[in-house]
Amino acid sequence: MTPPPALDYASDMKRSRAPLVTPPDRPSRLEAIGRGWLALHLFVTPLAFSQATVESFEFVKLLVLISSVIGFIVLGTLSATRLSITRLKLELRQPLTAAGLICVGAMGIATLASISPTTSFYGFHENFAGFVTMLALYVLFLSARWLVRTPEQMAAQFGAIAYAAILVTLYGFFQILGFDPFNWNDPSRIGNWVRPFSTFGNANYLGAYFVLAIPLVVWLALRCSRINRNSLIVLATAMTVLTVLTLSRAAWLGLMASAATVLAFWWKGERRVTGRQLLYLTVGAIVVGLTGFLVPGIHDRVRGFLDSAGRFAIWENSWRIFLERPWTGCGPDTFQQVYGRHGGIAYWKIYWGVTPSRAHNEFLHVLVTQGLVGFIACLGLVAAIGISFRRAWIFSSNDRTLVLAIFAAFIGYFVTELFGFTVIACGSLAAVGLAMISRLAEPPVPVAVYPANQVATVSWRAVQAAILAGCAFLLVHLVIDPWRAETLTREADLRAHSRPDKALELNEKAVHLCPWNPFYQSCMAMRAGEMARLEMDPVAKRRLSELARQGFEAAVKLEPQYGFHHAGLGRVLLDLAELGEDHPELLDKVFDTALRLDPADANTYADAIQAAFFNADAPRAKRILEDGLRLYPNYGPLKMQRVRYLLMTDRFDETRAAFREAFDADWTNVAKEKTELNLLHNAYLRRIQQLEHAKSVRNGGY
Repeated sequence: MTPPPALDYASDMKRSRAPLVTPPDRPSRLEAIGRGWLALHLFVTPLAFSQATVESFEFVKLLVLISSVIGFIVLGTLSATRLSITRLKLELRQPLTAAGLICVGAMGIATLASISPTTSFYGFHENFAGFVTMLALYVLFLSARWLVRTPEQMAAQFGAIAYAAILVTLYGFFQILGFDPFNWNDPSRIGNWVRPFSTFGNANYLGAYFVLAIPLVVWLALRCSRINRNSLIVLATAMTVLTVLTLSRAAWLGLMASAATVLAFWWKGERRVTGRQLLYLTVGAIVVGLTGFLVPGIHDRVRGFLDSAGRFAIWENSWRIFLERPWTGCGPDTFQQVYGRHGGIAYWKIYWGVTPSRAHNEFLHVLVTQGLVGFIACLGLVAAIGISFRRAWIFSSNDRTLVLAIFAAFIGYFVTELFGFTVIACGSLAAVGLAMISRLAEPPVPVAVYPANQVATVSWRAVQAAILAGCAFLLVHLVIDPWRAETLTREADLRAHSRPDKALELNEKAVHLCPWNPFYQSCMAMRAGEMARLEMDPVAKRRLSELARQGFEAAVKLEPQYGFHHAGLGRVLLDLAELGEDHPELLDKVFDTALRLDPADANTYADAIQAAFFNADAPRAKRILEDGLRLYPNYGPLKMQRVRYLLMTDRFDETRAAFREAFDADWTNVAKEKTELNLLHNAYLRRIQQLEHAKSVRNGGY
């Protein structure tokens, strides 16, 4: 990077308060390997998914991220000859480095103070947004900052992004055309339009990633020869069209914000548009316009553009959660565990049986999960980003289009995050982009200013060996064992109907591999509980029920504030009570805890009423029944429990009408319970016949 001739190093560094030194761009085999490893990470992360795992997308991308970070640590350990306090101090003077470290520290504090430290550390299953993920993204930022120093090296990384975008885009269009080789459950729909999600599993995630990637691909096109430039422009246009077809309103707003940013800088700089660029813009606008005109789903989305889709309720309830723990929050990635008791009923009624796991606003989510400490750290990061972009603009006067491309990408992504949240592929790309801006924000200085490496000592060799051993442990603990546990759990799901005993064995192996993960504990417990309810042998039935109890008790210890685990434990205790293990007070206590932690779960009300029936506690059953019907007046299982209550209290005159209401109620996703209602109705009819027969005998009819 060559500075303009008139650049005064001393005055510019003083004015921008930039660091005094910048590492020289000295060729190194390990650094070249590191840059190749980074390019491979940027290529693989958006593409990674697998149907061999329970969670097919984010889980696989998380393993890619952790594996990449461990590789960077190994390369950094091998390339360094000695720890230098001076270098660490110089690095911490970088605004983004310091701000990122503060964010990691704030998240660590929130993790220690979390309602579920285990969840906050490792992340909630399906989200994977715990402290480990945050720390990995920060290490990725440091690695990219240290390895990628020049615009040429940055262009090489953008090339990896472009190659990945080609495959992501092609797969997205294959899904639109109906040629998806994989079968996915419940894809998102707007009307009759199936929203493409490509390799991300969610159309909104795909749109957010493209908002970040499109400006970088366009900048790369400006540097290439005519053939490559035309190919990249076609790619950027296809990515834009696919973003429109995702029907992600946040991504649409993000693209418009990115385009407005570029136009504003061009207008301010009085730059002229060449005829070729005007042609590209015209053709791209026509293609995007035709897409919007020809796709009916886009018309529906535009008409309902201001529909909240439940987000207003989420934002309102998120504020209540924040007020409960304002300083350190409820803990990273514990949003789903606390949402139910803060107004989750409204969301349940919109998306039946679903509890949101994010606040759908990144800043509000940080405020809820990390409190004011994390929010202030987040604001510091935003300020550091602004400072770094300003410095990069000053020191990159020869190639400001690169700074503008990254800035436009982040402006668009910032807009999407006001209505969404960061996923691993987007977080990885954002971390690398920030590392590049951090490097561009440094003024170049003579190589002589940079201190030379010192000869490695014996003690440093011991430190290197310890770090490499730690990396091996992390690879097994955070990558290999979770992958094996996830694939075993997925295989258990596939074998559940044909070989339930084998499926349970696989679940137990998954628990053995990752005993710290409550997800695998609850999967094993649910499997054992289902098998116990179908088992006819009392000895085997008790053994399976005890195994289910152990699994749910372990899950409760790991996630004590998650009502789902308490409700599952209550169902198992009810099964054991039917086998003679009678603990009525414990049974009531468990269900009371489940309802307190998640009063929005309609199914827990039905199970708690069933437990009250078993304990012959009619007043308790009536109270819970009334509470449940007040919230969900047309829910089938609760209507069935009302029938049972009427039968329990011998109010046969009201039962016939209650049965009619129960059959006409909402039985969404509870067909099994409706079968129980049919059996209960048949038993009721037999009982009525017996009563009529007895009455006829008393009256001398026979």
